Amino acid sequence: YSPVKSTEAVSGIIKKGSNISPHTGSNENKFFRGISSNFDYGFMAFSLFYSYRKTDATLDDSGKITSLKTDGYHRTVNEANKKNNLAETFYGFSADILPLENLHLGFLFGKTDLSRSFSEDSKYRHIPSSLPFYSVSYSYYYKNYSISGETAFNSGNKASINNLYVNVTKNIKFVTSFRYYDQDYFSYYWSPFG
Repeated sequence: YSPVKSTEAVSGIIKKGSNISPHTGSNENKFFRGISSNFDYGFMAFSLFYSYRKTDATLDDSGKITSLKTDGYHRTVNEANKKNNLAETFYGFSADILPLENLHLGFLFGKTDLSRSFSEDSKYRHIPSSLPFYSVSYSYYYKNYSISGETAFNSGNKASINNLYVNVTKNIKFVTSFRYYDQDYFSYYWSPFG
């Protein structure tokens, strides 16, 4: 989930997943560099993905990560010393099942492996250098109603969001969203609602 600037107050609450697509943004940190593939089989779709890239990080004297550098600048010697200090591998698969025209079920597994671990002095010290996660998602549409949601798990932590959308009339829409994030839930590539 990510914030949306719009005059439509409820459009940003219910999100739909996107297929594999090229990176077109200006953020130099939240993207993948690798290979992916989609397979369709009847009412099911499968995706495989693999990414490997170097990213910037500040290291302590023992070579552990103290912070992740995300501004993309390498103008000074100090900034240049942080360049490409960390290798990140991300891989996994997703499965989407559409057993009915108005019902979608999804499953996602991914794993992030970092070439270095975090320092005990880092705010990320509780995050392992190898972080698997998985999520299940659903959406169901019937006439003017829809429900949707996703729940993700990693390292014994959970993040969940569930939505109800009712199109009462042409000009009146009712949307409610319930979200829950464990305090220690973390994912390198999430952008949660709220």
